[in-house]
Amino acid sequence: MILLAACGGNGNDEYPTEETTEPIEPITDQTTESSPGNAEPIEPITDQTTESSPGDTGGSDSDTVVIETTPELLQELGDLIQEYKEVYQDTNGQSFTLFFSNPAKGDFDNQASYQNPGNFTFNEIKSKDPRELSWAMFFVTDQIQSLRDEWSQPVIINSGYRNPKHNLLNLSPPGASNSQHMYGTAVDMKTIDMDGDGDIDTNDARQMTLDATDKGAAFVSTPDSYPTHVHADWRTVRPCSNTFLAVAGECN
Repeated sequence: MILLAACGGNGNDEYPTEETTEPIEPITDQTTESSPGNAEPIEPITDQTTESSPGDTGGSDSDTVVIETTPELLQELGDLIQEYKEVYQDTNGQSFTLFFSNPAKGDFDNQASYQNPGNFTFNEIKSKDPRELSWAMFFVTDQIQSLRDEWSQPVIINSGYRNPKHNLLNLSPPGASNSQHMYGTAVDMKTIDMDGDGDIDTNDARQMTLDATDKGAAFVSTPDSYPTHVHADWRTVRPCSNTFLAVAGECN
């Protein structure tokens, strides 16, 4: 959780899609009440392979981190939260709003408040939106660090947090309309050589999905279909700052 202190001054069920900066189609920016929407759609797995960096544990041991930030950063955070309230269109032209429509400011971290679990920097988990956003919502650092420790080898994150506009407008085809990446509970990892045979194949992806499930993942991708990528999400770990989510049992 973070507390923001403004200061003066001028001045971050699933299948593959590439993270690209080509917009799909602009849509109307209007605000509506959230609705549960449709059942969770198949989520894309990306094909970006940015090298993972070891990093050091950062942040604070306290649950509350007080961050001094500028008016510009606060405005960016407000605009980011607004993305969750807008009306979007699916590939069939049907309008929809997001299930998680009102995240709290305290659900987000920036470079200063993010706590590196050991091997995953803020730049690795934040959205790949070309606007280079300063804020990210990501609740599963402990889970992916636990997997990395168990595997004892670098883990490359293809996609961590995705803000709604990046997920729904920049990806081709668009990301799932209820993607867990937008809620900070999902990660796409490049498949690694789990059995040490020098090849990346279905057996490696299958072992990674089994290990992620052992770590409490609620959903993992199908290794037989996409052996080079592993998607895992822990959709019930986000905090119940959203009343609707709390009632629906979609958080803790």
